[in-house]
Amino acid sequence: MKGKEGTEDQGGRDAKSGRYSSGSGLGPSGVKAFFADKCMIEKSNDSKGIWVFRTPEEEWHKDYIHGVTKGAGIKLMVWACIWVRNKGPLIPIFEKSVDRFVYIGVLEDGLVDVWQEVEDTVGDPLFQQDGPKIHTARDTMAWFAEISIQVMEWLPNSPDLNPIQDCWKMVKEKLHQRFPNIYKTKGCPDTARKHLAEALNQVWAQAIEGEFLEKLWESLPNRVATVLNARGWYTKY
Repeated sequence: MKGKEGTEDQGGRDAKSGRYSSGSGLGPSGVKAFFADKCMIEKSNDSKGIWVFRTPEEEWHKDYIHGVTKGAGIKLMVWACIWVRNKGPLIPIFEKSVDRFVYIGVLEDGLVDVWQEVEDTVGDPLFQQDGPKIHTARDTMAWFAEISIQVMEWLPNSPDLNPIQDCWKMVKEKLHQRFPNIYKTKGCPDTARKHLAEALNQVWAQAIEGEFLEKLWESLPNRVATVLNARGWYTKY
């Protein structure tokens, strides 16, 4: 690694700015993509399953049954994108159903303002999204073409290599730690969902840090190699 100003380290990152050069265009993991995804966040009084050990004779004993309140809790779909050690805003989706026009609105809210920063950091990036029809619809692809965003080809049924999945896992864990009783929010469903959106934005801003994101970015070559070696079988990713 060279130590002089304006030189690059072995990963193609400028020693002064920390940005990855468009010449290498790859970053430390050899990846030009940046990643986006939607996630349904649900919060109820059950943070996780409870294991109960019992004999066959005790199967229906009241002391060995954990009840669940049906319909309790609140849920909200959110969208976000990440690249290298950076993240875009967390966009709540309040619509009950998401069609291509809702998705384009999400992209306008969450992607347009950070696009220049993505280009400055990665070089000439590819946008990665999964393959639902609303993502690949004619109107959606026309929107990408209009603002000159190149979309990575992605099969509808593919191994989920998107590193943002690790972010969603952390967001859910931190939401339960910091807001364990948010499911008790009073008011109508819309009020509860807005409260959940505020809490999720706090978690996204505070818990998803640059060092964590960069580790995910640098794990990408190993993720791909692991999936290839598994030949379609399960992996830890």
